[in-house]
Amino acid sequence: MASAAHQLRTPLAAILIELDKIEGERARDIEKDVANLSETVDRLLTLVRLQAIESPDFVDFNIGAVAEDAVRGLRTWAETQQHSIQMLAREPGNLHGDPVAVREALVNLVENAVKHTPAGTAIRVIAGPGRRATVEDGGPGFSPGRTEDLFRPFRKGNGTTGGVGLGLAIVRQAVELHGGSIKVGESSLGGAMFCVQFG
Repeated sequence: MASAAHQLRTPLAAILIELDKIEGERARDIEKDVANLSETVDRLLTLVRLQAIESPDFVDFNIGAVAEDAVRGLRTWAETQQHSIQMLAREPGNLHGDPVAVREALVNLVENAVKHTPAGTAIRVIAGPGRRATVEDGGPGFSPGRTEDLFRPFRKGNGTTGGVGLGLAIVRQAVELHGGSIKVGESSLGGAMFCVQFG
C-alpha cells in the first residue's frame, strides 16, 4: 500500500500542475477530482506509516501546543467552508509520544467536523485536562449504533460527503500507538463529540 501510494504522488502532482495551465470550468472540475485523489493518497500514506511503527521514537511535548498548531493550520481552510473553530485550553498536560501522530489525529477530527456539518456549524477543540483532547461540533451527530464502523478504513459515516473513510482510521491508529482510548458521544453543542485520551 505504501509503495503504491508513493508511486501515485508524483504523477498526481504533475497532473495538477498541467491542469492549472488549462482554462475552463471542465478543467477546474477535473482539478478538484485530482486534488481529492491526492488527499486520499496522503491519508493512505499516513495510515500506513502509523501502522508500520513498531518501536516508536517518542519525545516529550505538550498536547495543548500540538492542538493549537493543528487548529492554526486548519483555520483559514475552515473559514472558506464557512466554519469557525474555537480553541480552548483546560490545563493540557505533557505527553511522551509522537507529536506528528497526535497532530494528524486532531487534524483529521477537525477536518471531519468541517466536512460533515452544514456551513456555519460551531466547532470546538479542547486541549486537556491532562493528555486528553476533544473535538466537538453542533452538527447533526451520528445515528445510534453506527460509531464503531466509523473507525474502520474505507467506512464513512455519511455517504453523501466526500472522502473515502480513512480519517478516523488514522485517528484510531494514532491513539492506539499511545495506548490511549477514544470516546464518541453527543456534544454539548448538539452534534458529535470525539474525546481522545493519549495514554
